Amino acid sequence: MKITDIIVHNLATDHHEITWTAHEIFDRAYLTLVEVRTDEGIVGIGEIASGPQKVVSEVLEKIAPTIIGMDPRGHAEIWKRLMSTSGPRQGGLGDWDELPTPLPRHLRP
Repeated sequence: MKITDIIVHNLATDHHEITWTAHEIFDRAYLTLVEVRTDEGIVGIGEIASGPQKVVSEVLEKIAPTIIGMDPRGHAEIWKRLMSTSGPRQGGLGDWDELPTPLPRHLRP
């Protein structure tokens, strides 16, 4: 089984009532769903409920291609590959190892 596609769905809705934490007021809820499709028709869904949604989506769009073709059951290998995009790797900062150049420091999750 191989990952064939990753689709990002940005969702948002207004709260009926304003809510707050000790630090901020919320009048809108945001959720980013990540849909992972396989060549066998199996679809998995994950969710991200934190971070600025625009930045989260941009990062997902940039790193998603690095796991296309991987076995979705190989979670350790997928995690290692995704994490390698978020910081310097042995040998430098280029894309010489067929992975995208790591994100700039100010955009690393």
